[in-house]
Formats: sequence, C-alpha cells, structure tokens
Amino acid sequence: MAQQFKKAASCSVCFRYFEDPVKLRCSFTCCRRCLPALPKAPGGEGLLCSNCSRVSREEDIKPHRVLCSLASKIKEMEPQLTAILQMDPRIRKFQVDVTLDLDTAHDYLVISEDLRRVRIGGDSQERPAHPGRFSDSPCVLGAPRFTSGRHYWEVDVAGSRTWSVGLCREAAPRQGDVVLSDERGFWTVICSGGRLVAGTQHPRGLLVPPRLRRLGLFLDMDLGTLSFYHVADGSHVFTFPGVPAAEPLRPFLGPAGSSEDGESWLAICPCAPVPAGLGSLGRGPGLESGGGEGDREALSSGSRAPGPGLESGGGEGDREALSSGSRTRAPCARAPLWPRAPPVAAGEGGAPARPAE
Repeated sequence: MAQQFKKAASCSVCFRYFEDPVKLRCSFTCCRRCLPALPKAPGGEGLLCSNCSRVSREEDIKPHRVLCSLASKIKEMEPQLTAILQMDPRIRKFQVDVTLDLDTAHDYLVISEDLRRVRIGGDSQERPAHPGRFSDSPCVLGAPRFTSGRHYWEVDVAGSRTWSVGLCREAAPRQGDVVLSDERGFWTVICSGGRLVAGTQHPRGLLVPPRLRRLGLFLDMDLGTLSFYHVADGSHVFTFPGVPAAEPLRPFLGPAGSSEDGESWLAICPCAPVPAGLGSLGRGPGLESGGGEGDREALSSGSRAPGPGLESGGGEGDREALSSGSRTRAPCARAPLWPRAPPVAAGEGGAPARPAE
C-alpha cells in the first residue's frame, strides 16, 4: 500500500513527487517543469505524449488539482512511508564474504589484489584463456556460489557513475554481448546517465535518494527474491521476484566508466560487525535457528513485489539512458546491453521487448 501511494504521486518523467502536475489532452500527467522534456509535435506546435503520441497544444494542457493535493499529502506522510519500506537490520546476520572471481573477469577489467574492487582499464590484463571468462562485455562474477539459504552483501558504487550490480545464473551466457534482463538470468540494478533502472524485460526507472553510495543486496533463495537497499538510510530500492533456485547463482558486477577515469571503481564491501542483540530471521540451510516463517514474511513485506512504489514506468527515457551507458566501453570490450522495445507506431500502447541491438 505504501508503495502504491508513492507510485500514484510520482512523475513518470522526472521520477520525483509531482510538482505542479498538469495533464495533456490524452490525460498523460507530468510536472509542469517536465513539459520541455516531452517530444515536440511535427512543425513545433504542441507536444507529443510519450505514451500514445497524441498532440497537445498549449490550450489543452490543464492543471491536475487532484494529483497536486495527493502529492502534497504523500509528502507529509513520507516519514511513515519510509519506515514501512526500510530494510530490516537483521538482514546483516546473513552477511557473506564476497570476492571477485578472476577466472570470470573480462580481460580489460582491472581487479585489486584483495579481489574486492574492479574498474575498466585501458589495456589488456593478458589473463589466460578460460571458458568461464566474459569474452566481450566488461563484467565479472563474485564468489561464493549460492545454492540455498539467505545471503546479504554490499557494494560501494560511489566511485563509479555508470555500473550494473546484482546477481546472475551460474550458466548465464558470457560469450558475446551480455543482455542484462531477468529473462536471460541477470537480476541487476543499473545506473546510467544519472538514472537508476531495474534490468527487467521492460526497464523500470527507480526512485532513489540522491548521492547513492552503497547498495545492500539480500537474496532469499527459499522465497525466490533478490532485494536491493540504500544502505545509508535502509530504504528499499527494488525487489526481483521469481529468482529460481534450481541452479547456483553468482554475484555480478559490471563497471562501465571511461577507461581513462581511474576513479571508476566498484567495490565489494567487507563484512561489517553485526550489532549485538539482533533477533534471528529464522532457520535457513546452514544458518542459526530461531524465529520462523512469520519473521521471513515480515522481512519481505513491502519488498516482495518489484517495488511498484519506488519505480516509474519504464519508458523511452529509461531505454535511452540504458543505451547511452551500454556504449561506454574499454578498448575491445563491449559493455552489457539492455533489452529495449522496438519503435512504437502512433496510437499503439506498447510493444514486446527484444534484445538490444
């Protein structure tokens, strides 16, 4: 419910709460300040709706008083809504010590000696050939492999402007271009062009606090969910449902900054001390006993669905942001690609996604 309130009060153009919302002739709604971001009609007279391509002239654009009132109320309730969606601190009891697997790292990725930091380099690292190595896309997998239970780890993203972080199937394709989609066995959150997007079949724009520095990832293989959290304030970012446990899963990192930018590091954070007095979330394979299914449900409440309140509908802006990030690459190294929908003719409501070109 909290997530639905946030979604209803959020602009699909800027992904923020509505400010002076207006509606077009077709009832598409956005902030008044976002109108210049909409495509112009042929001839320059009027605006095109980004969903249905209908033309709205200046006289067709009307204030949306109901949404204005709703957004104002939601802002007042922000502290309560944030509390509902916050990360349960007991997740930290399931911390795992994740390191990078050199045998999977693309040859242009620079890996630190402690196997925790990665960036794109300007030269080949001349690593030996290995069947598990990413051939074209600058990606690397983490260890250990996950086969059951619950696991939590954190990734510091503050040193990179363009990146992808998440999880992938052990058997996910590593040869050729990598397409980051849950349907292809990659469950990732992607930052590109200042936007954060979930790597679903139809990319979903995400609403996140500014200055995101560290992501927390919580995998529950019994529930089949992977949740992302903003560690600084514990707020929920996104949850992938339906993550299969039929085969091993691996942590995934994909830096995509400029090879000349020596600061574009992604870093896996070492395990932090667990505060004393935290309760247990129940027993998972190889984990301590205590708690039960009620604890597990409480942990997942507000985050079992794919974050409808913290996302905006994925539109052309999301796909453009992803495409711009996907073209940043090291010499001879192709960055991961994201699925995008083919062009939509005027009047159509949408089209199925297909692999990025």
